[in-house]
Amino acid sequence: MASAQQNCIKSSRRCGKTRRKRIYCDPSRPISCSHDDSLKLIRIWMKKEFGFKNKLVPAVFPTTGRGLMTRKSIRPGEILVSLPQRLLITTQTVLDSDIGKHIKRWKPKLTPQQCLTVFLIWEKHKHTESPWFPYINMLPVTFTSPGYFSSTELSFLPKCVRLKVDEVLEKLDCSYREVKHYSKYHWTELYDILTYDLYIWSWYVINSRSVYYQSNHSKYLSTDEPDNIALAPYLDLLNHSSQANVKAGYNAITNCYEIITYDVYKPYQEVFISYGCHGNQKLFIEYGFYIPDNCNDVYEISYDDILNACEHFSVKYKEKKLDLLKHHDLLKNLVCTMDGLSWKAMTVFKTLAMEWRHLEKWSQIYTETDIFNDLLPIVNTMIVFILQPYLDDNIQLMKQLQIQKQQADLNPVHVEIIEQLLKIENSILTKTLSM
Repeated sequence: MASAQQNCIKSSRRCGKTRRKRIYCDPSRPISCSHDDSLKLIRIWMKKEFGFKNKLVPAVFPTTGRGLMTRKSIRPGEILVSLPQRLLITTQTVLDSDIGKHIKRWKPKLTPQQCLTVFLIWEKHKHTESPWFPYINMLPVTFTSPGYFSSTELSFLPKCVRLKVDEVLEKLDCSYREVKHYSKYHWTELYDILTYDLYIWSWYVINSRSVYYQSNHSKYLSTDEPDNIALAPYLDLLNHSSQANVKAGYNAITNCYEIITYDVYKPYQEVFISYGCHGNQKLFIEYGFYIPDNCNDVYEISYDDILNACEHFSVKYKEKKLDLLKHHDLLKNLVCTMDGLSWKAMTVFKTLAMEWRHLEKWSQIYTETDIFNDLLPIVNTMIVFILQPYLDDNIQLMKQLQIQKQQADLNPVHVEIIEQLLKIENSILTKTLSM
């Protein structure tokens, strides 16, 4: 989907005159993208080849960058976008294309995302000879996703984010090496043009701009991952808002991928969809952006953190307590927010702090809100033991980043994202530790 960090396209149009007074462009209002040749080309192409018409037009907004604006009022229940199925780029699109013969004999089989990634690389290479050129021509040339951060920049991320990013980048690197290795011996034309930079660009196009679309899983593709993604030209210009109330999916009656909104929009407002209830960690890792004041932001306490606390505090009946918590599925998704510890996290810490007399009444924890509050001093000590070092590390990272960004060649957009992720995590940790 369209990234919230895309550079704004500056308007060079002159402002007109009305009643002898010059009207200046209001920086708070959206700027039309009517002068953008790539966007004009895709709209002409979609209308001519697929009969696509839409009430939404591209514009640049002061806070979200490029997105889609409505020219008319929109009421709840209206269809925002209705995209003909033929305009979706699915794995079946790839298998039916001129490179389908290569994909079908690939060993080991490609995942659906690899399949789409390779297809996009090949179509980009064909340039104007590709039937998808108008779409590919309007795609971003770069992203603010983790794969575009330097190793120095990544080192300033909060530890828990950095660990998740490392896993994602390792997966991406492995995927690239698999495709490169196979193409070297079985598809030399692809091998000759394939670079890591090109692969990560294509990968992030698929990762950040695809929609959910359930395909019939082909026998030619790996079953390690579900085949449920598709590229949706033009629709992917819509930006994310966690407040957007929409329904999206394929309509078998109209043979279109449709997005229905249940929100109200006035003319010239930006129209949003929701990628889901994601915190900024997830939004950054998957899509390369963050949103201010995200109500879905959390700090996750890991299982290793729990084990370290058990060892440090010589928790009694440790194995029994952990088995009890696992049996009730209470050792997953342990988080704290700006409201403090979640109920699950508090329950885990109370359990770890219990004596045998408490454990005998443990089931009451589900029915009595203030049960076992005599354990709170021990619970608070455990919380400080786990969370304070992360807060201290983040404060040091922030100080080092302020020094480094004055001396090193760091991307200012990347630095802004890192600073925000650190501030968000610090706010949650500070709030939780103060309760």
